[in-house]
Amino acid sequence: MKKGILFLALAALAGGGVFAQTHFVSAELSLLGGGARYERVISPYLTIGGYLYYNYMPTPYIDKNFSTEHSIFGIGIAGRWYPAGRKFFMELDLGYVAFTASWYNEYFSGGSWGSSSWEEKVSEMFPGFSIAPGFGWTIDVGKAGGFFISPGIKIPISITSATGDMGLGEGIYPSVVVFFGLGYAF
Repeated sequence: MKKGILFLALAALAGGGVFAQTHFVSAELSLLGGGARYERVISPYLTIGGYLYYNYMPTPYIDKNFSTEHSIFGIGIAGRWYPAGRKFFMELDLGYVAFTASWYNEYFSGGSWGSSSWEEKVSEMFPGFSIAPGFGWTIDVGKAGGFFISPGIKIPISITSATGDMGLGEGIYPSVVVFFGLGYAF
C-alpha cells in the first residue's frame, strides 16, 4: 500500500498529475499563414514540442531587387511556460527557416517587326535560423482538457544570408505574427 501511494505521488510530480492531459496538438492560423504544433507536458507549468509553419509576406521590407513577394517556411522546437497553470503562456521557438524572396524581371526586345516585353518571375531561397519569442492564452472550450482555443502573438526574427536590410543588420528580418490556434489536449 505504501509503495502504491509513493508511486502515485512520484508520478504526479514527474508527469504534472496522474490524470492530467499530457499531449497538446493544435493548428494555428495567422493573417497570412498557418502552422501546426505538438506539445508534451513536462510539468503543470512547462511544455516542450515541435512546430512547423508557413507565412506569406512575413516582413515588410524592400530589398535591392524590390521584391514583390516574400514567404517563410519554418520547422523547429518550442517551449512554453505557463506561469499561472494552463491559461497564460510565454513561449520561445527555435528552428530552421527557408526564407524566399520573389520578384519580376522585365525584358525588352526590339527588332524590325517592332518591340516586345515580357516579365519573368525570379525567386531566391535563403536558409537560416529563427528565434521567436511570444505569448498567448490557452482557453478550454467546455470542461478542462479536450478542445481549446489559443490566441497569441509572436515575434519571429529570421537570420538568413538574404541581402535586404531593415536597419537591424544585413540578413536580419523581424516580423509580428498574431495567431489563433485551435487544438486538442489528450
